Amino acid sequence: GWVGSPIDVLLGMDVLGRFEFGLDLRAGHLVIARPRTIRWRGARLPLEPLAGVPSVTAVINGKSVRAFVDTGARLSYGSSALATGVAPGRSERDFYPGIGVFDTEVRELPLEIAGQHLQLEFGTLPAALAGLLGATGVDAILGADILRTHRVAFQPGRRTLAIDQMA
Repeated sequence: GWVGSPIDVLLGMDVLGRFEFGLDLRAGHLVIARPRTIRWRGARLPLEPLAGVPSVTAVINGKSVRAFVDTGARLSYGSSALATGVAPGRSERDFYPGIGVFDTEVRELPLEIAGQHLQLEFGTLPAALAGLLGATGVDAILGADILRTHRVAFQPGRRTLAIDQMA
């Protein structure tokens, strides 16, 4: 119900981590392939698993942070420290597994990742989730909203995330 469409299966990194997969939402494409077979244009950045979740280094609102990449998260999220100096645009209700339903203040923040500069909406992490992530050194979650403007290929065997802005 929180995603807004019916779901029959949720594939996690326990399965997807064995393959390469590319997402191009504008074209309606999902490619799942054997390791080292996707040829994807665009910038590449190191993809490091933390607690089984893919993570990358990004610059959010001028601060370098470690961020989980979670295509199952509807919004991106950041710690309250990342939102310093930016007023919230709205409040939104969301859901996160293990945390449940929560309200978050949403702000548009500058994001730099793999040489790409964009503005993304970030919710403020609820305290319970911020505490869990902080214990792993993670300050943000990059959610599915990046897929609206960019093609993304996860290449766990190469430990790489390829990101390409759509024309």
